[in-house]
Amino acid sequence: TYMASDGRSDGIVRLVTEKAKGEIRQPSSGYVDLGLPSGTYWKKENEPQKYSLKDGIKRFGTQLPTYEQLDELRYGCTWTRNGHGYDVVGPNGNSIFISGEGYSFYLSSTSSGENGNEYVIVLYFSEYNIGFSNEDPDYKCSVRLVQ
Repeated sequence: TYMASDGRSDGIVRLVTEKAKGEIRQPSSGYVDLGLPSGTYWKKENEPQKYSLKDGIKRFGTQLPTYEQLDELRYGCTWTRNGHGYDVVGPNGNSIFISGEGYSFYLSSTSSGENGNEYVIVLYFSEYNIGFSNEDPDYKCSVRLVQ
């Protein structure tokens, strides 16, 4: 999958359109509605082990967040450092805790690059910084599922 230069529009526009059509659903047990425009629900906890891109897609399929969903989580929520991670509070006041020590990386299902130079886009954070980076697709990252 190649990420478009605007990176944000396709997935979010599609999900907002589904909400406008009245196709609103409730989160399954273990997931939280953060009130994001896309309607994405985030699992309350990380998966117990780390995964590479290939293994993550094979195991979780569409429950693995896209870059667009991670981007919406990053910029659509308030992140506050809390011990070994961040409290992430959505527009509706609901929250999840994103854990990690030192530099932590969260896997997306979105890759970029071409001609054998493929990278997976990951959300990373440290005590002082939150952002995105391109990592080797075999790099094992934490996983937070979506619905």
